[in-house]
Amino acid sequence: MIEDRFIYILLPVPFIILTIIIFALRKDLRHRILKIGLIGGIAGWFHDFWLLRDYWQPPTIFGHAMPFSIEDFITGFSIAAVSVTLYSFITKTKPASTKGLPKNRLLIQTILLWVLPFIIFVGLFKIPSPIVTFAIVMIYLAVMWAQAPQLIRQSLMIGGIFVVIGLLDYFLLFHVLAPGYIDRYFMLTDAWYNPTLLGFYPLLELVWYFTWGAFAGIFVEYLGRKQVKNHHM
Repeated sequence: MIEDRFIYILLPVPFIILTIIIFALRKDLRHRILKIGLIGGIAGWFHDFWLLRDYWQPPTIFGHAMPFSIEDFITGFSIAAVSVTLYSFITKTKPASTKGLPKNRLLIQTILLWVLPFIIFVGLFKIPSPIVTFAIVMIYLAVMWAQAPQLIRQSLMIGGIFVVIGLLDYFLLFHVLAPGYIDRYFMLTDAWYNPTLLGFYPLLELVWYFTWGAFAGIFVEYLGRKQVKNHHM
Protein backbone atom coordinates (compact mmCIF):
# COMPACT_ATOMS: atom_id res chain seq x y z
CA MET A 1 0.00 0.00 0.00
CA ILE A 2 1.03 3.59 -0.57
CA GLU A 3 -0.30 6.96 0.55
CA ASP A 4 -2.92 8.40 -1.80
CA ARG A 5 -1.00 11.65 -2.20
CA PHE A 6 1.76 9.84 -4.09
CA ILE A 7 -0.51 8.09 -6.60
CA TYR A 8 -0.96 11.00 -9.01
CA ILE A 9 2.77 11.64 -9.27
CA LEU A 10 3.21 7.93 -10.07
CA LEU A 11 0.45 7.91 -12.71
CA PRO A 12 2.62 9.11 -15.65
CA VAL A 13 5.62 6.89 -14.78
CA PRO A 14 5.18 4.58 -17.83
CA PHE A 15 5.13 7.62 -20.12
CA ILE A 16 8.08 9.20 -18.33
CA ILE A 17 10.09 6.02 -18.88
CA LEU A 18 9.12 5.92 -22.55
CA THR A 19 10.00 9.59 -22.95
CA ILE A 20 13.47 9.01 -21.48
CA ILE A 21 14.06 5.94 -23.68
CA ILE A 22 12.99 7.70 -26.88
CA PHE A 23 14.96 10.84 -25.98
CA ALA A 24 18.10 8.77 -25.31
CA LEU A 25 17.91 6.60 -28.43
CA ARG A 26 16.54 8.97 -31.07
CA LYS A 27 18.42 12.24 -31.42
CA ASP A 28 16.14 13.32 -34.28
CA LEU A 29 13.13 13.21 -31.97
CA ARG A 30 14.60 15.16 -29.06
CA HIS A 31 13.53 18.60 -30.25
CA ARG A 32 9.98 17.37 -30.82
CA ILE A 33 9.88 15.75 -27.38
CA LEU A 34 10.89 18.99 -25.67
CA LYS A 35 8.68 21.24 -27.78
CA ILE A 36 5.51 19.17 -27.80
CA GLY A 37 6.13 18.06 -24.23
CA LEU A 38 6.20 21.68 -23.05
CA ILE A 39 2.96 22.38 -24.91
CA GLY A 40 1.45 19.24 -23.40
CA GLY A 41 2.51 20.23 -19.90
CA ILE A 42 0.82 23.61 -20.20
CA ALA A 43 -2.24 21.97 -21.77
CA GLY A 44 -2.28 19.55 -18.84
CA TRP A 45 -2.66 22.49 -16.46
CA PHE A 46 -5.57 23.84 -18.48
CA HIS A 47 -7.31 20.49 -18.94
CA ASP A 48 -7.05 19.43 -15.32
CA PHE A 49 -8.37 22.81 -14.21
CA TRP A 50 -11.69 21.68 -15.69
CA LEU A 51 -11.40 18.06 -14.62
CA LEU A 52 -11.06 19.12 -10.98
CA ARG A 53 -14.50 20.71 -11.21
CA ASP A 54 -16.49 17.68 -12.32
CA TYR A 55 -14.38 14.57 -12.88
CA TRP A 56 -11.83 13.87 -10.15
CA GLN A 57 -10.09 15.35 -7.10
CA PRO A 58 -6.73 13.55 -6.86
CA PRO A 59 -4.57 14.56 -3.91
CA THR A 60 -1.16 15.86 -4.90
CA ILE A 61 2.10 15.32 -3.04
CA PHE A 62 1.03 18.27 -0.87
CA GLY A 63 -1.94 16.22 0.35
CA HIS A 64 -4.86 17.88 -1.41
CA ALA A 65 -6.21 18.38 -4.92
CA MET A 66 -5.10 21.63 -6.54
CA PRO A 67 -5.03 23.23 -9.99
CA PHE A 68 -1.78 23.85 -11.85
CA SER A 69 0.06 21.14 -9.94
CA ILE A 70 3.44 19.67 -10.82
CA GLU A 71 1.62 16.37 -11.41
CA ASP A 72 -0.55 18.00 -14.09
CA PHE A 73 2.49 19.35 -15.90
CA ILE A 74 4.55 16.14 -15.74
CA THR A 75 1.60 14.04 -16.90
CA GLY A 76 0.80 16.38 -19.78
CA PHE A 77 4.47 16.67 -20.78
CA SER A 78 5.22 12.95 -20.85
CA ILE A 79 1.97 11.83 -22.50
CA ALA A 80 2.22 14.49 -25.21
CA ALA A 81 5.90 13.69 -25.86
CA VAL A 82 5.23 9.97 -26.23
CA SER A 83 2.10 10.55 -28.34
CA VAL A 84 3.93 12.33 -31.13
CA THR A 85 7.10 10.23 -31.20
CA LEU A 86 6.12 6.64 -30.35
CA TYR A 87 5.19 5.54 -33.88
CA SER A 88 8.42 6.86 -35.40
CA PHE A 89 10.37 5.21 -32.59
CA ILE A 90 8.68 1.82 -32.94
CA THR A 91 8.82 1.72 -36.75
CA LYS A 92 12.27 3.35 -36.92
CA THR A 93 10.99 5.88 -39.43
CA LYS A 94 11.80 9.54 -39.93
CA PRO A 95 9.28 11.90 -38.27
CA ALA A 96 7.16 14.12 -40.49
CA SER A 97 8.52 17.62 -41.01
CA THR A 98 6.66 20.58 -39.50
CA LYS A 99 8.70 23.27 -41.23
CA GLY A 100 6.58 25.96 -42.82
CA LEU A 101 3.48 25.29 -40.73
CA PRO A 102 1.51 28.48 -39.95
CA LYS A 103 2.11 28.45 -36.20
CA ASN A 104 0.11 31.61 -35.45
CA ARG A 105 -2.91 30.21 -37.27
CA LEU A 106 -2.55 26.93 -35.42
CA LEU A 107 -2.51 28.77 -32.11
CA ILE A 108 -5.71 30.61 -32.98
CA GLN A 109 -7.35 27.37 -34.14
CA THR A 110 -6.34 25.69 -30.89
CA ILE A 111 -7.94 28.45 -28.83
CA LEU A 112 -11.13 28.36 -30.89
CA LEU A 113 -11.47 24.59 -31.10
CA TRP A 114 -10.29 23.62 -27.59
CA VAL A 115 -10.55 26.50 -25.15
CA LEU A 116 -13.86 28.00 -26.24
CA PRO A 117 -15.79 24.68 -26.19
CA PHE A 118 -14.71 24.13 -22.59
CA ILE A 119 -15.75 27.61 -21.57
CA ILE A 120 -19.12 27.27 -23.32
CA PHE A 121 -20.11 23.64 -22.78
CA VAL A 122 -18.39 22.90 -19.47
CA GLY A 123 -18.44 26.35 -17.90
CA LEU A 124 -21.90 27.49 -19.03
CA PHE A 125 -23.88 24.33 -19.82
CA LYS A 126 -22.22 22.14 -17.16
CA ILE A 127 -21.58 19.23 -19.51
CA PRO A 128 -18.95 16.92 -17.91
CA SER A 129 -15.49 17.88 -19.15
CA PRO A 130 -14.52 14.30 -20.20
CA ILE A 131 -17.54 14.24 -22.53
CA VAL A 132 -16.52 17.55 -24.10
CA THR A 133 -12.94 16.30 -24.47
CA PHE A 134 -14.16 13.12 -26.16
CA ALA A 135 -16.41 15.07 -28.56
CA ILE A 136 -13.62 17.47 -29.58
CA VAL A 137 -11.08 14.70 -30.13
CA MET A 138 -13.55 12.58 -32.12
CA ILE A 139 -14.35 15.51 -34.41
CA TYR A 140 -10.64 16.02 -35.02
CA LEU A 141 -10.16 12.29 -35.61
CA ALA A 142 -13.04 12.06 -38.06
CA VAL A 143 -11.62 14.92 -40.10
CA MET A 144 -8.08 13.53 -40.08
CA TRP A 145 -9.18 9.99 -40.95
CA ALA A 146 -11.34 11.30 -43.80
CA GLN A 147 -8.61 13.51 -45.25
CA ALA A 148 -5.66 11.16 -44.58
CA PRO A 149 -6.94 7.55 -44.51
CA GLN A 150 -3.36 6.31 -44.88
CA LEU A 151 -2.82 7.41 -41.26
CA ILE A 152 -5.69 5.36 -39.80
CA ARG A 153 -3.51 2.31 -39.16
CA GLN A 154 -0.96 4.41 -37.28
CA SER A 155 -3.74 6.12 -35.35
CA LEU A 156 -5.34 2.84 -34.25
CA MET A 157 -1.95 1.39 -33.34
CA ILE A 158 -1.01 4.23 -30.99
CA GLY A 159 -4.51 4.34 -29.53
CA GLY A 160 -4.36 0.62 -28.78
CA ILE A 161 -0.91 0.88 -27.20
CA PHE A 162 -2.13 3.71 -24.96
CA VAL A 163 -5.08 1.59 -23.80
CA VAL A 164 -2.72 -1.24 -22.82
CA ILE A 165 -0.38 1.16 -21.00
CA GLY A 166 -3.36 2.57 -19.11
CA LEU A 167 -4.58 -0.92 -18.24
CA LEU A 168 -1.26 -2.01 -16.77
CA ASP A 169 -0.71 1.33 -15.03
CA TYR A 170 -4.15 1.40 -13.45
CA PHE A 171 -3.94 -2.23 -12.36
CA LEU A 172 -0.75 -1.50 -10.45
CA LEU A 173 -1.88 1.82 -8.99
CA PHE A 174 -5.58 1.35 -8.34
CA HIS A 175 -5.78 -2.40 -7.73
CA VAL A 176 -2.47 -3.23 -6.08
CA LEU A 177 -1.05 -0.06 -4.49
CA ALA A 178 -4.18 1.96 -3.68
CA PRO A 179 -7.40 -0.10 -3.74
CA GLY A 180 -10.49 2.09 -3.51
CA TYR A 181 -8.69 5.17 -4.89
CA ILE A 182 -11.13 5.46 -7.79
CA ASP A 183 -14.16 5.47 -5.49
CA ARG A 184 -12.54 8.06 -3.23
CA TYR A 185 -11.45 10.60 -5.83
CA PHE A 186 -13.29 10.01 -9.13
CA MET A 187 -16.66 11.76 -9.33
CA LEU A 188 -18.43 10.00 -12.21
CA THR A 189 -18.05 6.40 -11.11
CA ASP A 190 -21.82 6.09 -10.62
CA ALA A 191 -22.68 7.44 -14.07
CA TRP A 192 -24.24 4.86 -16.42
CA TYR A 193 -21.75 5.78 -19.16
CA ASN A 194 -18.70 5.30 -16.93
CA PRO A 195 -18.65 1.81 -15.37
CA THR A 196 -15.40 0.78 -13.70
CA LEU A 197 -14.05 -2.09 -15.79
CA LEU A 198 -12.23 -4.92 -14.00
CA GLY A 199 -12.67 -2.99 -10.76
CA PHE A 200 -9.92 -0.46 -11.52
CA TYR A 201 -10.29 0.95 -15.07
CA PRO A 202 -13.11 3.53 -15.54
CA LEU A 203 -14.55 3.37 -19.05
CA LEU A 204 -14.00 7.10 -19.58
CA GLU A 205 -10.30 6.58 -18.83
CA LEU A 206 -10.07 3.76 -21.37
CA VAL A 207 -11.86 5.89 -23.95
CA TRP A 208 -9.58 8.83 -23.19
CA TYR A 209 -6.40 6.78 -23.60
CA PHE A 210 -7.57 5.39 -26.93
CA THR A 211 -8.93 8.60 -28.44
CA TRP A 212 -6.01 10.73 -27.27
CA GLY A 213 -3.43 8.22 -28.52
CA ALA A 214 -5.27 7.86 -31.84
CA PHE A 215 -5.51 11.64 -32.24
CA ALA A 216 -2.12 12.84 -31.02
CA GLY A 217 -0.36 9.84 -32.57
CA ILE A 218 -1.02 11.19 -36.08
CA PHE A 219 -1.61 14.91 -35.51
CA VAL A 220 1.89 16.08 -36.48
CA GLU A 221 2.01 13.73 -39.48
CA TYR A 222 -1.41 14.95 -40.58
CA LEU A 223 -0.31 18.59 -40.42
CA GLY A 224 2.90 17.78 -42.27
CA ARG A 225 1.12 15.94 -45.08
CA LYS A 226 -1.49 18.68 -45.34
CA GLN A 227 1.24 21.33 -45.58
CA VAL A 228 2.99 19.41 -48.39
CA LYS A 229 -0.31 18.92 -50.22
CA ASN A 230 -1.18 22.62 -50.00
CA HIS A 231 2.32 23.56 -51.16
CA HIS A 232 1.92 21.55 -54.37
CA MET A 233 -1.56 22.87 -55.17
